[in-house]
Amino acid sequence: MQIKCPYCGSPNIARILYGTPIMTDELIQEMNQDKTRLAGHDKNESSPTLQCNDCKKKFGREPVCSIRGKKYPPDDLTEIEFRIGGYFGGYDTIVIRNDKAGRAVCVWHMPEDNKRPLFIRACPKREWDTLMNTLFSQLFVHEWKLSYEDNDIMDGTQWSFKLTFIDGKKREIYGSNDYPALWDSFMRRFGRFISEAHSKEANPVDIYRFRGVFREHIPIQNWIREHEPDLFGAIYHNPELLDQFHRYLDRYTDKDLRRNEKHVHDSYLFHCEHCGFEDDIYVGVGMAAPIEYDEIIEKIESGFYGEKWKALYADDPKTIVDIAMALYVCSGCGHYMSDYNLGLYVLKDGLSKQELKLAGQEHPDKGMRFVYLYNMMWSKQYYRKVGDYVHRCPSCNKRMHLGGYDDKPICPKCGKEGKIELGRIMWD
Repeated sequence: MQIKCPYCGSPNIARILYGTPIMTDELIQEMNQDKTRLAGHDKNESSPTLQCNDCKKKFGREPVCSIRGKKYPPDDLTEIEFRIGGYFGGYDTIVIRNDKAGRAVCVWHMPEDNKRPLFIRACPKREWDTLMNTLFSQLFVHEWKLSYEDNDIMDGTQWSFKLTFIDGKKREIYGSNDYPALWDSFMRRFGRFISEAHSKEANPVDIYRFRGVFREHIPIQNWIREHEPDLFGAIYHNPELLDQFHRYLDRYTDKDLRRNEKHVHDSYLFHCEHCGFEDDIYVGVGMAAPIEYDEIIEKIESGFYGEKWKALYADDPKTIVDIAMALYVCSGCGHYMSDYNLGLYVLKDGLSKQELKLAGQEHPDKGMRFVYLYNMMWSKQYYRKVGDYVHRCPSCNKRMHLGGYDDKPICPKCGKEGKIELGRIMWD
């Protein structure tokens, strides 16, 4: 790509040499042709390396963004967000995350009704590196103004370009009917993401897979949370997607993550390779959860789960109970069973109205509502854990632990070790 001036767009560019270079015939010829200029002093990190021969402005400085006196190189970049559109047509938004959980591209259309499906796919390292080179070494976005506005035009097109760095600091560039000189090149790069998203249907497996990458992006998390039943419906009613979803889950390596990835009316499968015995283990929450919740509260208040749990629940009016079914395995004899989680949580203080809505408690002053707490990504982050209920083995009375795919419980039929596999059914 030919280097152009980020201020006027001209390709008539000269490089700037610092210090005292050896005056070769080639260098003299470049100077006579305005392809090279001598700076005459030592170079530092803020020194420009290029100069436009038309507008005379200098650029090509070190690719860092200075925010409140601190400099951030591209390696510190964790998120890019580009938004463009207008009042009447809605906005296309591109979010690209570079996170320890992975790299992914998300594109969505944002009219008020959110009818355009979300689109998410992986962003390979090579693509991310190419994008960094384009933004900082060819488009020089770190040298753009923070605002481009034509106040003589009403409505029209508005856009924003936001860079978020590792400590949460942001550099945001805004425009309204006015654009940087290299806008066409910028739009060719980001327009590819928009075209890709508008030409393909959202894949529910990818949306589910990459939601952790976008865990800090509240609008995307809100969208996924709102449409989760539709996503899982699409997965479980499409054999190809379901197979892809199963293969994806099989690649999990994080034990805690895998143990908490069970959702509404899901299941595990116990399989014994020795005698062929199989058992469906129901986990998650079903349609009758609100009714079950009231029944469990009555049991807690009556002391059915012990006086300690009764006292902890009564200690704070903001306490709620996690009634998701979970797999438990005895650490002693290997017995397994499905039982209510029964963990106690208290709504955190100081939550905003939006956070209260996400927590499922829009009006906590009117009493705690039942809320699904089966997913660590959304609801539970707004609650403080009071305690984990200790499940005891009905066979040997030893403490049971939260089970998962890595456990090998004892087969109730032949007494030999079996294994836990992905469930084959959903339940009501």
